[in-house]
Amino acid sequence: MRFVGIDPSLSRTGFCALSDGVTVIRHKVTSVKNPVLDRQVEVVTAAREFVQKGDIVLLEDFGIAARFALSGRFVERIEICGMLKLVLPAICAVPLLVVPPTMLKSFVVGNGRADKEAMVKAVESKWGICVSCDDEADAFGLAALGRAFFNGEKIKTSVLSKFAVYGSNRRAINKIKFLGII
Repeated sequence: MRFVGIDPSLSRTGFCALSDGVTVIRHKVTSVKNPVLDRQVEVVTAAREFVQKGDIVLLEDFGIAARFALSGRFVERIEICGMLKLVLPAICAVPLLVVPPTMLKSFVVGNGRADKEAMVKAVESKWGICVSCDDEADAFGLAALGRAFFNGEKIKTSVLSKFAVYGSNRRAINKIKFLGII
């Protein structure tokens, strides 16, 4: 079984798959010169190629940040997350789990307001994984959170309880357990 983390972005999306001691990390760079719809399709296509049937997929949800609203990218970020939320469960045949950025940062760094550099350093120091960009660090953190949760590893209580009830996660976690995937 693989735990897959996806950090979606219109410019550089991070992908990570963890299974039986094997870690696969990639990122997909999309040209900012291309129209937004083309970049969204590129990201969804890359995700479709990366995700396999039976994967437990954790997707970083869009953060509500002023920089997205000010740049005009807020709606486009919501759209790409929506596209992935529709497409990925059909591929992996397992419900999708969604993680807010602050919850991911709390799990990886211990601080929900950690910056990109802190995420990269924490992934490298905590797990010994070398990543080439913050998108890969986020993707690895998502996959590691899923693996830790389902393997019963120790997770900070506030992160654990928030993850289990966030959005549609409660229903998705129950379905994954009911199906006997974990």
